[in-house]
Amino acid sequence: MQPNATLVAESRSPSDRGMLEEVKELVGSQTFDHWFHNKTSIEITENEVTIGVANPFLLNWIQHKYRPAVTEAARRILGDAAQIRFK
Repeated sequence: MQPNATLVAESRSPSDRGMLEEVKELVGSQTFDHWFHNKTSIEITENEVTIGVANPFLLNWIQHKYRPAVTEAARRILGDAAQIRFK
């Protein structure tokens, strides 16, 4: 994934789609479509993934339910040093 890339549900480059595809694989297609698709933005820097959400409820839900899956997806893409931040 390109550093400083921001993704909202779909991405143009194959490497950018990697993070979204990993999350989708880990949580399942239906869950991804319900909680992530067109509801989140993903910004990736060298070793950090920032998940942006539109409202406090969604922020809380994704943090509590899907942090392990997002963390695993980030580690698959960025390596073991990957950090996750929600905003």
